[in-house]
Amino acid sequence: MKKIILPTLIGLSVATAAYAAVELAVSPFLVRFTVNQQEVMLPEAYTVLNQEGSTYVPLRFVAEAMEGQVSYNEEERRISIAYASDREMKMTHAAEAHQGDVQLTLRSAWQTYRSSEQMVIQSEVLYTGDRPLKIKHGNPLVVYTIRDEDGKSLSTGVQQALITDELSPNTTFTSRLPLALLSEFNSYRSADAWKLEMLQKDRPWLLPAGRYVIEATAAFTVNDERKMLKCELAIEVGG
Repeated sequence: MKKIILPTLIGLSVATAAYAAVELAVSPFLVRFTVNQQEVMLPEAYTVLNQEGSTYVPLRFVAEAMEGQVSYNEEERRISIAYASDREMKMTHAAEAHQGDVQLTLRSAWQTYRSSEQMVIQSEVLYTGDRPLKIKHGNPLVVYTIRDEDGKSLSTGVQQALITDELSPNTTFTSRLPLALLSEFNSYRSADAWKLEMLQKDRPWLLPAGRYVIEATAAFTVNDERKMLKCELAIEVGG
């Protein structure tokens, strides 16, 4: 089975100094980024720099493109990067959707999480046909949505410029529920009293107790025919 997972983007050199001012001769460096064989566009607000052959890229952009979450502790001057757990998931809680030879599966390690426990949710798009299939889709292929009991919802963004992929038999696209989406969802629910406490934590992606629905949607075209797969999981966060 051909498995497409998170690769290393490019070689990076990182230099640090003990808070000393250092002058560097740098210049803009035009590069393209690919994650999971899918091109990721660099936002206009970010710049890639070159300094004597070393490439410096925006940390937040790289981490979030690889489904990580960046937080900064100003008092400690510490940058933290967190990724969804890599532990083996038994996948006792899952949902599936099919259309032709393409299957979308949404999996969660648990149906109920503790409020101090990080959600581990991932999706897989599997092609089961016996011949190569060419598809066009936005970036990323799978869009996640979270919805709470009050009907408030938030989705990950998608770049509308279409990407063309040729799927070989048994090709699998795997992605994780972005922690950034959970953090943004906490911020979006700004009217709630717990917002300030949540955002001051080192782990702003932890959801408060309640019931949620996590939805995964994969939209693509085959021979100019639009197709869409969608499945969802009910998740509960305890106290």
